Amino acid sequence: MISYNEAIDLIAANAVRAAARTVSLSDALGQILAEDVVASLNLPPFRNSAMDGFAIKRTEVAAGQASEIGATVAAGDVTPTDQAPVVRIMTGALVSSAYDAVIPIEQAEVSGQSVVFAHIPAAGANIREAGEDVAQGEAVLNAGESVTPEKLALLAALGVREVSVITLPDVHVFSTGNELSDGGNLSEAMIHNSNGPYLLAAARRAGLVAHDGGIIRDEAQNLVAAIQAIKTPSIIITTGAVSKGEKDFVPEALKALGAEIVFHRINLRPGKPILFARLPQGHFYFGLPGNPVAAAVGWRFFVQALVRQLSGLGRERPLVAKLKAPVVKGNGLYQFLKAGFELTPDGLRAEVLDGQESFKLKSLAQGHGYIALPEAAKTYEAGEAVEAFLYDATSLFEVGE
Repeated sequence: MISYNEAIDLIAANAVRAAARTVSLSDALGQILAEDVVASLNLPPFRNSAMDGFAIKRTEVAAGQASEIGATVAAGDVTPTDQAPVVRIMTGALVSSAYDAVIPIEQAEVSGQSVVFAHIPAAGANIREAGEDVAQGEAVLNAGESVTPEKLALLAALGVREVSVITLPDVHVFSTGNELSDGGNLSEAMIHNSNGPYLLAAARRAGLVAHDGGIIRDEAQNLVAAIQAIKTPSIIITTGAVSKGEKDFVPEALKALGAEIVFHRINLRPGKPILFARLPQGHFYFGLPGNPVAAAVGWRFFVQALVRQLSGLGRERPLVAKLKAPVVKGNGLYQFLKAGFELTPDGLRAEVLDGQESFKLKSLAQGHGYIALPEAAKTYEAGEAVEAFLYDATSLFEVGE
């Protein structure tokens, strides 16, 4: 049995950054950039007005004196040839170099074709200079960053139409067990399948293409046949049948497939029986425990560790949270505890939830993530700092509700 950190190191050692592909910007959301993005133009691309008002030549107008209004310049207009000391201008309209300030319309008294200003602002007032936001040639996004809606907006403004992204393998999810219902009413001794829907949703939330392999009944040949049907290198995840029970057939199936088992069993709670393997067909394989919280921990800390390595991101850095109440940790296992988080003026605070058993889903649904406690037995005091991991970055939106 190996340590948690040894398991993460072994995953890293068995993964290299995946190949890149080019996608249109409309298909880039959630994808990982394979290359830096360098601005090919200035942003703004030209000098323009920050508001509706009047562009002025400061040396040709004076406070309290009427000035004649020349042309009107709207957004999208080419600079007029009119060289009047004052032109009416709209937000976003091009400001020629002849004009060195813009006065808001609210600070002007207009009478017919003349205008009086109460005061004359400093040079450059209310003008957005070309490249003030982004300079041409500037690296605006780095390889390894995920394309969010906010980053997509920046790329669109820069005229980017295609980006190079990491080609991550598809994910195939199988749930094992004769006790699992495939829908409808439950018969005696049956349960609904929660691991499959969870893993599919988590993979898709991470921007991966995920396939539902359904339920594998408790025979090794069923799993062998299902994996042999996957023709392109993938991340294969199964839940259940990975421990040491009579019906735990995953090791037998992997042997039949010629798999190299990288590790099996970790000094961890929940998730001790987790298995990681490489298959000759190029597949990565994770055998996760059947208890739902152990499966969730397997996804969050092991499958995602592989995805990060394939994306070129390296090892995840934890957040730091302070405990709201004392926590007594026994045993010698590395432990993930379900937790709720709250953002406070003093930083992130963590509350360890009731219902830490790995079969209990209600506390998983109520929380925002996990705190991680190393192997040594210890009493953690209220206010003590611990490592924290959110389920996902979007979990921050719910913190404090």
